[in-house]
Amino acid sequence: MKINQNYIKHILAVECGSWKKTFFLDKDNYSIGRNSTNTFFCHHRVISRNHAHIIRVNYQSLVDSERSHNIFWLMDGDFFGRKSTNGIYVNGKKCFCAKLNPGDIIFFGGIDVKAKYDIVNLQSKTFFSIAFPEYKSIFEEEIKESDISDLSIFSTFTDENFSILELISQGVFIVNLESSEIVKVNQNYCEMLGYSTSEIIGLKLQDLDCCEKEIIKQDLSILAKNTVKSCRYSIHKGKNKKLINVLVKSVPINYQEQKCILVSVENNSNLQKLEDALRYQSSHDLSTNLGNKNLLEKQLAWSLGFNSLKESNIALIKIKINQWENISNYFSQETVSKLLENFILIIKKSLSSIDCLCQISANEYIILKEEVINESQVNTFIEQILNDLRQPIVINGNSIILNINFGVAIHPQDGQNLHELIKNTNITLESSYDYGSSNYLFFTENIAKSITIKNKNIMLMSNVISNNRFILKYYPIISTKTEILKGFNATISLLEENKELQELDILLKVKESNYDQDLLLWSLEQILKDYNSWMKDRQTFDIKIGLKVLLSTLMKDNVIDKVSELIAPENQFPCIELEIVLDNSIVEENLVLERLNILSNSSLNYGLFSPDIQTFFAFMREKIKVNTLKTSPRLIKNLEGNSGEEKLISCGVDLAQFLNVNLVIEGVSTENQKDILSSIGCDGMQGLFFSPALESEKVPYFLEKSRVE
Repeated sequence: MKINQNYIKHILAVECGSWKKTFFLDKDNYSIGRNSTNTFFCHHRVISRNHAHIIRVNYQSLVDSERSHNIFWLMDGDFFGRKSTNGIYVNGKKCFCAKLNPGDIIFFGGIDVKAKYDIVNLQSKTFFSIAFPEYKSIFEEEIKESDISDLSIFSTFTDENFSILELISQGVFIVNLESSEIVKVNQNYCEMLGYSTSEIIGLKLQDLDCCEKEIIKQDLSILAKNTVKSCRYSIHKGKNKKLINVLVKSVPINYQEQKCILVSVENNSNLQKLEDALRYQSSHDLSTNLGNKNLLEKQLAWSLGFNSLKESNIALIKIKINQWENISNYFSQETVSKLLENFILIIKKSLSSIDCLCQISANEYIILKEEVINESQVNTFIEQILNDLRQPIVINGNSIILNINFGVAIHPQDGQNLHELIKNTNITLESSYDYGSSNYLFFTENIAKSITIKNKNIMLMSNVISNNRFILKYYPIISTKTEILKGFNATISLLEENKELQELDILLKVKESNYDQDLLLWSLEQILKDYNSWMKDRQTFDIKIGLKVLLSTLMKDNVIDKVSELIAPENQFPCIELEIVLDNSIVEENLVLERLNILSNSSLNYGLFSPDIQTFFAFMREKIKVNTLKTSPRLIKNLEGNSGEEKLISCGVDLAQFLNVNLVIEGVSTENQKDILSSIGCDGMQGLFFSPALESEKVPYFLEKSRVE
C-alpha cells in the first residue's frame, strides 16, 4: 500500500508537569534550550541555554520522485559542539547523538522535562509507534550486496560535467565513498571556506563537516546502498575555525569508475542569522534587549507547568517608573538610555538565573520570580531594589533618583494563568500609590474590591466633569492649644455624595481629563463668592483659606499668570494659600522657583500637601520656601501611642520648626488622635473631630460661635 506522503508528519510531544505541547517537525534543523532564541524554548533549571538540537536528513528516491523518507537525529548541545550541562537521555540511556525512532522517550537534563518522538498518519489518524500500516520505505530499494560493485545504476559524471559546475554560485565537491576523501572541488567552495584547492583535496568529509560522525557515516552508507539523494543541514568549518551554516545536498555518482557522491553546499549563514534575528525580535524589546510580553507568556507557561510538580510558588511583580514622561522629555536621549541601563542592572543584580525581567512599556516592567517560598522572600527582594535606588544614579553629571512602585501577585493563590496574574499585578500596582511613592503591595481580595469601587468612581468623575457637578466645602482648621479658628481648608467635592472618592482622586482624575486648570480657576472664583457672602453685613475677618492644587497643574503654561490676574487686589480676595500637592511629576527646579516666586509677589501664599514626610524632605531639599506643610489623613489613620506613625510625625514637627513653617495635620477624627498629636507638639489640625466639611451657607453660623484668630 502506497501512502500519500503529505499525510505523514513527524512530531515531538514535549511536557513538563501540566504543560504540554506538540511540535510538528517540518524544518531542516531545530535548537532546544533555555535561551529565548531557540526554536523550541524550554524554560527549566535543568535545561542549558543551548541544550540540544535536532536535524532532519531527507532522502528522496532517484527512481520515483514522489517517494521520500525523513530521518531525525537528536544531538546533545548546540550546533557548534558545546555540550549541555545535564545531558539528554533516549529511552533511559544517556547519549550524545541518537537516531530517533517512533515511540522514543526523551528526557532533557532530568525527569521533569520529557518528550516523545513519533510519526503520525493524519489520514488514518494512527501513530507509527502504536500501529504500523503498510508503509514501504524507500530503503527497500537497497542494492543487493552482490551488486554493490556494479556502477551501472549510478549516473556517470565526468570532469567535463564538473567544469560546468564552476559557473554556479554554490560550492560543489566530489567525495569518494570508500575512502570518504574529497577528490574534486570547485572554486566557489574553496572561497566559501577560505582554502585553496590543494588544501581541500585529500581531506576527509568529516574534516570539514561539523555534523556528528555517526550521522555522516550513516548518510554515506545509505547513499552507497540505495538509489536515493539526501539533503541535510550542517555547519562546515573554514579556515581559521570559521563556521558556516550550510545546506548539504548529496547524490551518488560514478566518477572515474569509482563510487562517489556529488555534494553541493549552499551557504545558509545569512538565512540562519535572519531566522535567529526574527525569533529574537519577536521575544525582546530591541531598545533594552529585555524580554517582551511574548517571552513572558512562554516562560510563565513553562513555569506554571513545572510548578504543578513542586510546592514553591511563582511571583509576578510589576514595576512602574514614576515621572517617566517628564524624565524622558527633560533629559537627552543619551542620558535616558544610560539611565535605563543602570536601572536594569540594579534590577538584574537581585535576580536569580531562572528569573525573568521583561519590559511591557516605556516605564513598566514585569519580573517573573520563581521558586518563591513565601511573601517574606519577595519583601526582601523588593526592599533590596528600593534600597539600591535610594542612591542617585549619576549620568553625564546629572544625579537622578528613580522613584518606582511595585504590584505583586503570587501563583497559585492570586491567579491561575497569565491573564489573571497580570490583571492582579495591575490592581496592586495602582493601589500602591495610595500609600505614596516607592511602595509596593501584595494582591488581596479587599484590594480588588476597592479598585472596583475606584473604577466606578472614575466613571462617575467623567460624568461630573462633563456636567460641572462640583461643590466647595470648608474644613475648619483649629489650634488645639488656643482652640482658635486658624482658617479653612476649601475642599473640592461632588454634588452627589461619594465617600469613597477622596479629594486627591478628584484632582488626579480631573488632571487626566485636562480640566484641572479650569477647575482651579473655578475654585478660586467660588471661594471669593463664598467669602463675600459670609462677610455680608458682618465684620471682616482675616481668615486664611487653603486650596489644594497639583504641582503639575501650576507648572502648566499660563496657569500662574491667570491665577495672579484673578487674585489682583481690586478683586478683594481673602488670604488664599495654595496647598501644592506633590504629585508624580518632575519639573525643572528653576521653573518651579520662577513660577512660585510669581505667587510670592502676589497676595497668595503657598504651602505643601505631602502624601508622606519623605517626599516633603526631598522637595525642601531643593530650597523652595513654603509657608505651610500639610500631611495626608492616611498618615494618622492607624495612629496609636508609641507607633511608627507617631515617631514619623514627631520628626515632621521638628522639621517644621527648623524650617519655620506651619504644620497642619489633616484627618483627625478621634479625641485620642488629637491628644497624641498635641503631646508631640502638633497644633494646627483639621478633621471630623472638630467639624465635618461645611457647605458654604453653614460657614457663617460656625464663624459666629468660633474664636477667630
